[in-house]
Amino acid sequence: MKNSFLFFLLFAFCSLELSAQQTQEVDLCQIDNQSFQGGEKLRFRIYYNWKFVWVPAGEVEFSVEEDETDYHVEVIGKTYAAYENFFKVDDYYGSRIDKNTLLPEYFLRNVEEGSYNRYDSILFDQESLHLESYWGKHREDAELNEFDMVGCVQDMVSILYFVRNLDYNSYADNTIIPVSIFFDKELYPLKMEINKREKKKIKGMGKFKTIKLIPEAVDGHVFDEDTKMDVWISDDKNKIPLLIESPLTIGSAKAVLIKHEGLRYPLDAKLK
Repeated sequence: MKNSFLFFLLFAFCSLELSAQQTQEVDLCQIDNQSFQGGEKLRFRIYYNWKFVWVPAGEVEFSVEEDETDYHVEVIGKTYAAYENFFKVDDYYGSRIDKNTLLPEYFLRNVEEGSYNRYDSILFDQESLHLESYWGKHREDAELNEFDMVGCVQDMVSILYFVRNLDYNSYADNTIIPVSIFFDKELYPLKMEINKREKKKIKGMGKFKTIKLIPEAVDGHVFDEDTKMDVWISDDKNKIPLLIESPLTIGSAKAVLIKHEGLRYPLDAKLK
């Protein structure tokens, strides 16, 4: 398993080659933030299905801080102590996002997952369509790589906050939304299918009005080719992820929201 549950969670909104009735173009270089604010924290419990048993493996927390010009998002994932003998995870992701555009300015990935280590820092120049990436197993041996971008690009963290600010009321069911994301020294032209609205029960949280998204995953990492995920986000102004389910190369996994604080709006999607 080259990457773990945090990688799975971060890629939950992205796909490669979906077939659907229509594709909706969006402005990838400018979107207004109408869904989140500084002080927001979202915590997820990650489960693996191993021989028909769902095992709680660890937790991931997303936290947002802000200053006058930027949002600073940190994502920290760790396995539970009981799971560490099987596959220990100690992951950190960070993204500095421009408030005016919701485009990333700087991204950092520093992960330890079993015997796998990866350090990747990316400096984005969105105006000049150029980026610099220091990439290696560790910070000490990371080498500089430079790339030219074709249009505006998101990172693995900023894409989640970009997607939360799409106007889902203006899209029909099965609409495809294209985005671009850069990681591991490669640019991925990705897409996301907006599937439908439905009511969904979330373990430990209650029942919610949701928008269901069906992404396909980038194959060759933790997913087989043509893998599809099911993602449910709250059908309200916050649009927070509530539940993510996906098969993996070995078994399957799901991420369940267990705690939230500092939301910009009341969680009106929750049903009484």
